[in-house]
Amino acid sequence: MSEKTAIPFEQTTHQPTAHAMKRIQIQGAIEPAVPLDLFGDWIADGLFTPANAFTRALREAAASGEDIEVWINSPGGSVDAANEMLAAFQSFKGYKRVTVGGLAASAAAFFALQCGAR
Repeated sequence: MSEKTAIPFEQTTHQPTAHAMKRIQIQGAIEPAVPLDLFGDWIADGLFTPANAFTRALREAAASGEDIEVWINSPGGSVDAANEMLAAFQSFKGYKRVTVGGLAASAAAFFALQCGAR
């Protein structure tokens, strides 16, 4: 599924601001927390998404007052890690949107559906 045909799912707590949204990507396998300084290149290459990298990105967005879009293209992975990511996502107070831009299977589907996907 290309970016043009991606299906967005929105969970709105307020209207989006005029500035651009921060995109947080869930790519590759969803994994439990890993040392980010050791695996940063692998994460940047989209090989996997550790829960602690996702929650850190959410904290940074919250601290700077940014709205977020979570972009999913993942075959799944650890449901426990996806649940940790979901808890952080649900506690985010700003405007948030989830877009499945490719594959959302297994734990990624769990995350997308719990975020309001139908």
